[in-house]
Amino acid sequence: MDGIQINVVTENAVTVMKIRGVIDAGTAVELEKSLEHVFQEKKYRLVLDLSEVEYISSAGWGVFTASLKGTRAQGGDIRMAAMASEIGELFDPPGFSGVFESFPTVAEGIKSFGQA
Repeated sequence: MDGIQINVVTENAVTVMKIRGVIDAGTAVELEKSLEHVFQEKKYRLVLDLSEVEYISSAGWGVFTASLKGTRAQGGDIRMAAMASEIGELFDPPGFSGVFESFPTVAEGIKSFGQA
């Protein structure tokens, strides 16, 4: 699969971004624009559904980490969910697991925010 597809839904006051495809230097701009749109709607509690993401480059991780500071400044957070094991292996060595919370399922990511 070339490119990226992003679907955004809100469930229990938590915004879920289902991302499909490859997140690299070519698609990171589209990801960044989608995140900016969510933030413009004042939605700062995000779960990123990565179940259909095939690859995340350093450009993609850069978009996630750049978005995190502003999200937390607004009292929110970005949580990862349903990450494929191959992506998870790339997630741990650079120290991202200490920055982002990760959950095996989207439902657990949503639940981690507690009641709205």
